[in-house]
Amino acid sequence: MNRPLRALAGLAVAGLSVWTALRLEVVLDVSTFMLGERADEGLELSRSLTAGPASRTLTLLVEHPERAVPLARRFEEALREQPGLAEATESLQGGPPSGFEEAMWKLYERRSLAFVAPSSEGVTAATSTAALALALDDALERLAGPSSAFVARLLPTDPLLVLPRLMESMRAEGGGLQVSGGRFVTEDGTGAVLFLRTRASAFSGSQQAELLETISSTFAALPDRDRARLSMAGLHRFSASVERSIKADIARVTTLSVVSLLLLFGVLFRSFRVLGVTALVIHSGFVSGLAACLLLYGRVHGLTLAFGASLIGVAIDYALHFFGHHALSTPPVNGDRLLRQLFPGLTLGAATTVLGLVALGASGLPGLREVGVFAAVGITAALGATAAFVPPALGARPATGGALRLARALDKLRRKIEGRRALWSLPLAALVVGVVGAPRLEWQDDLRSMMRIDPELVAEEERVRDRVSPFERQRLILSTGVDMESALRVDEGVRAVLADGVRGGLLGRFRSVSALLPSAQTQRSVVAALRADTAWVDRLEALALERGFRPTAFAPLRDRLEAEPPSPLDWEGLAASPLGELVSTFRVDVGGQVGLVTFLGDVKDPAELQERLLTVGGARWFDQGEMLTAASGNYLRRVAWGLALGGLGVLLLVFLRYRSVSRSLRAAGPAFLAVVATLGTLGWVGWPIGLVGLTALLMVFSMGVDYGVFLTEARGDEAAAPLLGVCVAWLSTWAGFGLLALSVHPALRSIGLVAAVGITAAALLAPAGLLLAGSSVSRRAD
Repeated sequence: MNRPLRALAGLAVAGLSVWTALRLEVVLDVSTFMLGERADEGLELSRSLTAGPASRTLTLLVEHPERAVPLARRFEEALREQPGLAEATESLQGGPPSGFEEAMWKLYERRSLAFVAPSSEGVTAATSTAALALALDDALERLAGPSSAFVARLLPTDPLLVLPRLMESMRAEGGGLQVSGGRFVTEDGTGAVLFLRTRASAFSGSQQAELLETISSTFAALPDRDRARLSMAGLHRFSASVERSIKADIARVTTLSVVSLLLLFGVLFRSFRVLGVTALVIHSGFVSGLAACLLLYGRVHGLTLAFGASLIGVAIDYALHFFGHHALSTPPVNGDRLLRQLFPGLTLGAATTVLGLVALGASGLPGLREVGVFAAVGITAALGATAAFVPPALGARPATGGALRLARALDKLRRKIEGRRALWSLPLAALVVGVVGAPRLEWQDDLRSMMRIDPELVAEEERVRDRVSPFERQRLILSTGVDMESALRVDEGVRAVLADGVRGGLLGRFRSVSALLPSAQTQRSVVAALRADTAWVDRLEALALERGFRPTAFAPLRDRLEAEPPSPLDWEGLAASPLGELVSTFRVDVGGQVGLVTFLGDVKDPAELQERLLTVGGARWFDQGEMLTAASGNYLRRVAWGLALGGLGVLLLVFLRYRSVSRSLRAAGPAFLAVVATLGTLGWVGWPIGLVGLTALLMVFSMGVDYGVFLTEARGDEAAAPLLGVCVAWLSTWAGFGLLALSVHPALRSIGLVAAVGITAAALLAPAGLLLAGSSVSRRAD
């Protein structure tokens, strides 16, 4: 490769570095990583919910024994003054929306008859003598209270007080809230609540971390906040915490890795040039893979970075292979000449890795396709960077130091044990460990195990939820239909089942939109039932006379019953009103259908509720924890098959290169044995493995194939150089990725554990194949 091309490659890497730094956006939503074109309805719903208004809502609870409401009002004003907050938030509400009562009047007053009962069958009970008497007594009590003017205006056409009941149910979004002084307050009055809804997903960790810092600092700057406390609830906090813990892990492990690599390269090569050019190769692969993901997807998943960075680490072997050969060259070999000699083997190693990634991506998970894109592009770029940057950096004289002494020691050991039957103990031991340990392997099929959740955040979340909105977030009911009208009909069926469940003690409470918006069919049928038999109005007037009402007090009600009823209230009318913000959390779009969510609280018998819901067509019980566990088990099997198919493809590719069964087995066989030994070791010591760990096995397999290919490519008595390369690659991988086993984050720790075990097995098994064959098979037939 000539100088202009190498200069162009350097400029390309620099440009990609700047571009990715400016465009980088990391997401951490597990459902986004798992959800694909063939995803089941549960994951589709999970993604809809995590992108919906409910998941983007952050609950802020301001607590003070006496001054919660004024403090919350000042807090809201201070937040609105923060620069940039308006662009980051979709809404900020500390009380019912402006124009709440007027909007309720416009929407419901003229339609009050349609809301007298939840169904036409319920009209009989709603207009019974007992129910009418209770309504009139309630009206008299309200007429004596502060809302007397409003009730007096409403009563002639709405003696059953439909509108006040609807207003009271709408005043607070959560079941544990009241309204005082136009503010949302807890039942005991010591807490005032603000609901902040972000524009960005709650899983955009970096953005949410900035927002959370702004919220905390704004509250801390409030005057007279002694004895006041701010608590929060929302996915935003968990997202920011997970991203922060991952960054802390990476920073700590990176520091240890850099120190370890500096010591390793200092002892072996005594050259910062070697370290620098190796880092440049890895960096080239990393930014290239990152740029590919940003171009295709517009963002990159946090797990992709973890997987991709580990797989790109395979590329360090290419540069180390160069340096190992150069360190032992006598006389010194020109860099470009060495490139021509080694490049076929390096290309085969890269091609086998890319092929495995393609098979892994075919598992159907978009997250793994993203990993495949990242690593395939990155490894290809790292191979190109090796060809571009390593040969000129070799220098006229080979690096000396510990590398030369290590190579001599390895070569001496090779000559001593080469061809001995005792070497068969290594592959046999790998098989025994795999056969005995693999059946004991514990498969971790809970996707939530990928993330480390701060227990303090969980405790605060539960405390705020209990005070503000005592509804579950993991379990809910989804009513679906081809359009809103059909979804509302299903939701009405769900409401009837749950109402019976509350009366039967199966759950404590529930919240759905059907009370505020029955289907158009139900609204019409209720009005029709009221108009079909107006004897109930006669009884109402008789009861009213007994209570001192004028005889003609309810004449407007008779006029309304005789007039043409107004059109039913629909979702569009409700959503366009000031009430739209309060009901938006109920709606989700799933697979082209309209979905309506019912929130549950204090569920005591979920199995019985699920059984009863089977009678409601279009209703589905949704438990996110169970769904993620089932999906993880399904995807775990897909990934396992993908890895198996990838392994067969790699074996075929290696065979096409060597046209020899024995040489192909020497090149690829150790990689398979390393995977078997890794699974067996994890099972033996009781370390569970999940989707992350299983995918990390691809790194082990890729390194094993690279090691086998490097050794198989050796000519004649040249085994010392590839043995040195394998040994140094093993040590550097330990320093670079084995240290991830020290991480507190489960996903990173799993990668580190698998890497630590797997690379050790690969580093032992790959040379064993060559040494068992003896020097007579080390010469490649061209």
